[in-house]
Amino acid sequence: MDGKSVSDSVMTGQDSVILPMPGYYQMVTSVVPIQLHILRKIPEDFNYFYQFTTYCHWNWVDAFLVLFLAVFWTATRATLTYYIFKPFVDKLNLMDEERTTKATENLFKSTWYTLSWIYTTSILFSGKYSMFQDPASVFTDWSNGMEVPLDIYILFVYQCGFYVHSIYASIYVDVIRSDFCLIIAHHVLTIMLLAFSFVVRYHKLGVLVIFCHDICDVLLEIAKIFIQTKDRNGKFHVFNEIMANIFFGFFIVVWILCRLYWYPLKVLYAAGRFFFPVAPFVTTFNVMLWLLLMMNIYWFWEILQALLRLVSGGTNKCEEDIREQDGAVITQQREEKKKKKSIVSRGEGRSCAALVVRSGEIN
Repeated sequence: MDGKSVSDSVMTGQDSVILPMPGYYQMVTSVVPIQLHILRKIPEDFNYFYQFTTYCHWNWVDAFLVLFLAVFWTATRATLTYYIFKPFVDKLNLMDEERTTKATENLFKSTWYTLSWIYTTSILFSGKYSMFQDPASVFTDWSNGMEVPLDIYILFVYQCGFYVHSIYASIYVDVIRSDFCLIIAHHVLTIMLLAFSFVVRYHKLGVLVIFCHDICDVLLEIAKIFIQTKDRNGKFHVFNEIMANIFFGFFIVVWILCRLYWYPLKVLYAAGRFFFPVAPFVTTFNVMLWLLLMMNIYWFWEILQALLRLVSGGTNKCEEDIREQDGAVITQQREEKKKKKSIVSRGEGRSCAALVVRSGEIN
């Protein structure tokens, strides 16, 4: 990190006024050469463990709070589902038990993501911080072992605890989607990003990452609630269909704005360019951020495929969760093993799920 060109390029924005957002080409051509330069400058005797013990700061209280909140979210979800969500959904008399399970899952997640995004937004635009308006300033007051502000600390343990819970829930509670492995990888990567940005004190960037992602989940979970409850009490409700399409439309627009525009041009640009010349683990951190972008692009491609099927007449239900296309098969297999159903019933379950996939239906 002693190259003069790199030092000049990364420090220029820190002593100037708020910089305009770059274009994609400028972001890539600014970030990639700097990161490649850093990789070439890493000494052969680089001691990763020494760097970790020097620059990573946490204690057992932090770890305990995360594990406590993971258990808390699991218990809270079970309690809300048993006493509130399940009785409410049962009164709607939905088509089948799987839709009931999905509806209760969506109710909990929409509640959690809404509260999380409101809190994150209140932090970001409280007037105390300027990382959204001026991402280039995220490292200006960084120091090794600096104190994390209480409001941001609460956000990080709140988030980490939830995603630890989410790994458990994805395996044992939720309806399994076709991209189950990618979902687990996403949860693991999210925990790593949150924990890493906290212990190395890149928490300002972490807040930006959370802000750019949670709002999409809010809109998606609400859209899915309308989807799961549109056939109830033996009747089809057009209002639910309309509302699901409206929220799905907002979801696509917000996904493009937050995850494919703000995230790369604010977060990736700042993390890859405007760091101190001696900032620790900057390349490791950037690799994780870029992996998250790749996941966002992959899921957006799945969304586009659903829209193409709608335009081509392949399906008339683009608003449903495209990640659950093959999930019914996996869920059926899980239930078959647990309940030891007959061979006949297992074959019917797979046949129904296959018919859903072939006809373009998205559960």
